[in-house]
Amino acid sequence: MISGRETLASIEKALVSERDNALRLDRQNSELTEKKLKLEQEDLEDYRQLARLRVDLINRELVDSKLDRAEQLVAGVLEKRELVIAEIDTALAAVADQLLQKTGEREMQEAAVDTLAEKIDQAEKKTQARLHTDPDYAKQHSQAIEAERIAVHAETKASQSEEELESKGQPYRDDQLFMYLWQKGYGMADYKAGRIVRALDGWVARLIGYSEARANYFRLQEIPGRLRNHADTLRDVAEKEYEILHDMDKKAREEDGITVLDDELEKGRKILEDIDKESESILQRREQLEQRKAEFASGDDEQYRNAVEYMSGELRAKELGHLHLAALSTPYPEDDEVVARLLQRDRDRDELSDTIVEMKELRKRHESRLAELEQVRREFKRQRYDSAGSGFASSEVIGLALNEFLRGMASRDSFWRILEQQRRYQKRQANPRFGSGGFGRGTVWGGGCGMPGGGMRFPNSGRGRRAVRPRPSAGGFRTGGGF
Repeated sequence: MISGRETLASIEKALVSERDNALRLDRQNSELTEKKLKLEQEDLEDYRQLARLRVDLINRELVDSKLDRAEQLVAGVLEKRELVIAEIDTALAAVADQLLQKTGEREMQEAAVDTLAEKIDQAEKKTQARLHTDPDYAKQHSQAIEAERIAVHAETKASQSEEELESKGQPYRDDQLFMYLWQKGYGMADYKAGRIVRALDGWVARLIGYSEARANYFRLQEIPGRLRNHADTLRDVAEKEYEILHDMDKKAREEDGITVLDDELEKGRKILEDIDKESESILQRREQLEQRKAEFASGDDEQYRNAVEYMSGELRAKELGHLHLAALSTPYPEDDEVVARLLQRDRDRDELSDTIVEMKELRKRHESRLAELEQVRREFKRQRYDSAGSGFASSEVIGLALNEFLRGMASRDSFWRILEQQRRYQKRQANPRFGSGGFGRGTVWGGGCGMPGGGMRFPNSGRGRRAVRPRPSAGGFRTGGGF
């Protein structure tokens, strides 16, 4: 078995690893975009050389002017981008410090909450031991158990009678002659008909044996209603007996100071929730900064795009186009070497562009998986899966599921289902099914354990027809010992 805290630590370790991988991808993307921009800068120098070789074709000063403007623009863009990236890195470092501080606060507060929960568990154990020997409590518990047993038995009989009405009443409902007389109220005090119709109805009634059939069908319909009313009355009695027992449980907790500890625990958990909310706000800030840095790394920022577009336009302007074409038509080897470099860089640029597109897609998939893992971590903490007493059956299964998720072989939902299936609880000192806790209506016991049902009250079913409740175990104790 692996504890909830150890499991959370594994998830957070995976988050750190995934974030490191994301930063590595950002560095690679940054190198690719810088390399692409460097190709453009190298083109500048080659076009300058072509202009020097072919000064007779165009105005060299015009060419140099265009190239200088493009070069200056690129230098300015790169300088501004470096400043922005430095600001993002500074903000990320500050966020990391804030998260580290909140992590420390959470660990201290969680330890305090766990200590209170253990204190409540021990206090509940003592209170239950005291009530176990209290004759008045034992008497009320027995009365509540017996009232519940009788109510459940009556509800079962009422339900069976209602089922019989549905099945045994069908032949009567299928008999058209019988239903004709039944709906007219034949044989009842309020039956009204003329002399001829009355005679015909009497003949039909004798023909089908209506008198006996009517009596049977009437009883079949009347019994379920009486049984259901009786069951409702007994259920009200059982509810009253249960409420008395439940109030005795609550009073005992108040007398032994457990409710005061409950209030302290609730305040402690509220502080823990506030810390988690603050941490989530810091995490969102970090995500925004990381996304912005990823944009700069992949060249998706507006400044970079504008610079590249401007430089590409200048390099492919009419004057430079003349230089290119003229170089191709001359017999001089110097021109050919420059043109060959330009053509090779065009091919390199195309390959780089394809690689950058693929790396962007990879980064997006990585970012999506990182966001899903963050959601798992957030929900894990929100559900208090890392609380004291919470654990998971198999560390191997959890580790395998986490690895499959990180590899993209399993979805977030499937990983979460495995966490839910594997979740286990350590045994506590107090019995959550003690006294009124054994009636399936929630429990006042186990309020500090952080488990489903602890400190909760489930709504009672409404008036009228109620669902049949399962019969409680004798005595309401997990051991089955009773009093």
